[in-house]
Amino acid sequence: MMHIIFAGECMVEFRRISKHNYARSFAGDVYNTSIYTKRTLADKAKVSFFTALGVDQVSEEMLETWHQENLDTSLVYRTKKTNPGAYMIENDTQGERHFNYWRNHSSARQAMQLFSDSGDKLAAPSLFYFSGISLAILPKSSREILFEIISQLKTHKVKIVFDPNYRPSLWDSVAEAQCWINRAYEVCDMALPGFDDEAELFSLTEPEQMLERLQAFDIEEVVLKAGKLGVFGVAQGETFHTPFVSPSVVVDTTAAGDSFDAIYLARRLQAYSPKASALDAAQAASFVVGYSGAIVPKPAFEKFLHTL
Repeated sequence: MMHIIFAGECMVEFRRISKHNYARSFAGDVYNTSIYTKRTLADKAKVSFFTALGVDQVSEEMLETWHQENLDTSLVYRTKKTNPGAYMIENDTQGERHFNYWRNHSSARQAMQLFSDSGDKLAAPSLFYFSGISLAILPKSSREILFEIISQLKTHKVKIVFDPNYRPSLWDSVAEAQCWINRAYEVCDMALPGFDDEAELFSLTEPEQMLERLQAFDIEEVVLKAGKLGVFGVAQGETFHTPFVSPSVVVDTTAAGDSFDAIYLARRLQAYSPKASALDAAQAASFVVGYSGAIVPKPAFEKFLHTL
């Protein structure tokens, strides 16, 4: 059985349903990708979420939800000092999301240090996935622990996958973000950047420029999500492009990129070609934005999978 480890954060999501009322659920970029990956691969893969939680009631409810989604939680560390972070999401008339966060002291920030302190050893999975948010929320010393974990995994030929998912408010400066994200590019085997992130971080304006910059890192597989321009990729020595898949309705753009990553990874692990994987992934992103919140109800998503 394939084993995939997703290292990141899950937060409490508050989504407006009326003027003074919000629906509560759980979400986070890497978490979202882990959920959609597990739903897609089902019993073909063990999917582990690598993070930290508190010992509060909300943390217990998160764990229960993860078990319901059949995530492996053996890499979930616990701390009495902090609790999960939270965010509030608002959507404009085009479904574009706007966030307010409360995560400065979230328990996920302690994950790498708790892992290091535990003395545990990470069994080599088939694939290890992390994001720019995974990096940004960590103290600098913990970022080094994460890179040491990745270094050890690479000695066992584990495929490292990285999505920069740039959030300016999480970094002290653009220069800091550039430094750490470039370090991640240096160690990853597959990069799944977004056009807007590369444009904002590195002042590039064309997909071809972005692919050229990333190829300088000798990354085996680069897939650039470029919104209405479609998807641009370089993999297996070839370049490819797939067109934008226009959604039938846009309710909430949250997790569009996360769901893309999930389906792309799942399809590649099922030996689909990079281009075929990107086509299915784009269909998934187009579907997910038709629902409120990051995580589409499981029956609806499973019904969608049967259409691919």
